[in-house]
Order: sequence, then C-alpha cells, then structure tokens
Amino acid sequence: MRARSLIATSVVALLAACSTTPSPTNPAATHLETPTAAPTGASPTIVAPTPSSAANVILPFLGHTATLLRDGRVLVAGGVTDWDAYAPIATAELYDPATSQWTPTGTMLGPRSGHVAVLLADGKVLVAGGDATRAGDGLATAELYDPTAGSWSSTGAMAAGQSWLAAVRLASGDVLEVSQNHAEVYDATTGAWKAIRPNADRGNFSTLTVLADGRVLLAGGGQREGCAVADAELYDPARRTWTVTGRMLDGHAGQAAGLLANGLVLVAGGGCESGTTAEQYDPVSGTWDASGSMLVAGGDFTTTSLFDGRVLVLGGSAGASDRLAYAEMSDPLGSAWTALPNMDVARASHTATLLRSGLVLVVGGDAVGSTASTELFDPEAR
Repeated sequence: MRARSLIATSVVALLAACSTTPSPTNPAATHLETPTAAPTGASPTIVAPTPSSAANVILPFLGHTATLLRDGRVLVAGGVTDWDAYAPIATAELYDPATSQWTPTGTMLGPRSGHVAVLLADGKVLVAGGDATRAGDGLATAELYDPTAGSWSSTGAMAAGQSWLAAVRLASGDVLEVSQNHAEVYDATTGAWKAIRPNADRGNFSTLTVLADGRVLLAGGGQREGCAVADAELYDPARRTWTVTGRMLDGHAGQAAGLLANGLVLVAGGGCESGTTAEQYDPVSGTWDASGSMLVAGGDFTTTSLFDGRVLVLGGSAGASDRLAYAEMSDPLGSAWTALPNMDVARASHTATLLRSGLVLVVGGDAVGSTASTELFDPEAR
C-alpha cells in the first residue's frame, strides 16, 4: 500500500485593500460540481508546497472561495481573517501546483465573505453575493476575474442581495445561484441576472447538483424553525422552470452532495435524524432510497467529487468548538464509506479543491492552529 501523503504548507498572504466591517458555517465548502475527466498522458510531477519567502505576511482565510482555473492554478478570493471580528477582505491569491507557490493577483472590487465563485466557459471566474459587513445584509454585486490579465471587472448585479449561497454552471454556460428561497440565473453572454424563485421555502445550506441530462437538483436547506427541510426540486434550464420532485427520507442542511458514476445523486450528512444519514436520488423515478451512512457525524465539512464519482469528505466540526481532522470517502456508487488518514490540521469551513493531479488542495478555515495553513491531501493514500 502507498504511504500516506499529506503535505502541510502556508498560505502566503498578499494583504491588499481590506475593509472593516457572522456566519458560523461556509456553505461554499459544500458546494460541489462534477469534475471534468482526469487529464490524459503522463501524470504531472507533484512538488510539495513550501512557504514563500514572504512567509512573514501570512493572512488566514475563512469564508473564502477556491476555484480551479483552466490552466490548473487555483484562485482563492475574499473571506475574513477572524470569525469574531468578521471584517471581509478583497484579497485574492493564486496557487500554482507546478511551482507549489502562492502569488498575489488583482484585488477584488470590494470586500466580501460568504460569496460564491464559479468558473465560466471562457475561463473567467464569476464572483457574486456575500457579505461586506458584520450586519450580513447580503451583497447584490457581482464581478469577473480575468486570469490572463489578473484583474477584476464589474458585471451585472443580482436582483437581490444574497450571502452564503450555492451556485453551479449550467450546460449552456450560464450560472444558477440559490440562497434560501431565492434563485437567479446569470446570463454569461449579457452579464444580466434573472430571478426564478423555487417552490419550497427553505433556509441556506442547500445543495445544487447538475444531473447528466442538464437539469439541476436542489436539495435540503436549513429551516427557520426546526432542523432542515426534506424538500427537493428540479430546475430545467431549457424551460427555466422549477418542478417539485420526491422528498428526501430525512431533512438535510449543509450536507455532502455529488453525482455518482451511475447517474444517481448522493446526499449525505447534515441530517435531522442522524448526522451520518445518507440517501440517493434517482432522476428517472424522482425518488430517494437509503444509502450507506457516513462514518462520522459533523458539520461545516467540505465535499469534493473525484474523477471517478467517489465523494471525499474532509474536516468539519462536531460541536461549537470541536474541529475535526477526519477524512472519509464514498465508493463510486455511494453505497459505503471508507475512513482515510486524518488531515494534518483539524479544521472546519475550509475549502477543498480537486487538482488535475488528483490531489486535493485544502485551504484555510476555522482551524486548530494557524488558519493560514494549507494541505495537499491524497485520496489514494492509505
């Protein structure tokens, strides 16, 4: 068996324009898109990340986003440096797997945390929503990052301010975002947004999963009174309509969700009855069936869909102050879970990004120790 491969490093902070001005979780951490196929040809050389020479300027990241660019680099943007102070920042950094270095890039047009970031078909990154102050009123503004120029530009604003939202790119190239009972679609060609409210009333922490036929499954979410909703809906991009589909067996909020190799959708964790509850959705029948339960209950974890359809869960919290270094992974059909070697750092509300090499870049979060730490996690190590 291969030796465990987990490499810790430090995020080099590139402190740019910061602005003054809570959210206990990071729904972006559970946001998950089906990855593109693994690259063909020889595997790239993996270089262990090392601290930059500017290691004395270290900026922690919480409530940030991490987006894999088309050239294989990772864009980390926004967030806060401390949950208690909650002063969102506009800083952005790039991680290059080829050099294992962090470098500065253009500062966002404004500070934000609890926002969403989605890679567009043209290679730019759409960043939308979030909070700019402790008040948590939600931002309606959106901006675009150009990796070639390393700069940001404004684009159309949403109809309403949103924070701690979920978003996915549709087959058309447009972007669907959902926050509580509000949803909008971003037209990647015109830069305009159109509101398309779902049917069910739900809180934050729902998940969006793009199905094989292009429809999008919206599942779960918090409840203003009670635990979580069990409602699920389907968005049809061709008709621009929502349709109610089968209810989940249990309410889920902040759950893991991923498209499996067989076309079913796995939803796990964040359940009302049990934090380890898992179930699968069949898009053909529109029904849910029980699946193998997760091994450890928790919240604020990340979920990453691997190239073969397996779902990787990292970290999280088991209580108000208990952070987890735990890792587990489903099989390709989502029927069973396997425990993996722990991360080096216990953390929650971090990000976990699948690199082209198959390694997972874990960044920041509410961690035990330095929240500026990063790790490269190898799902294949035992």
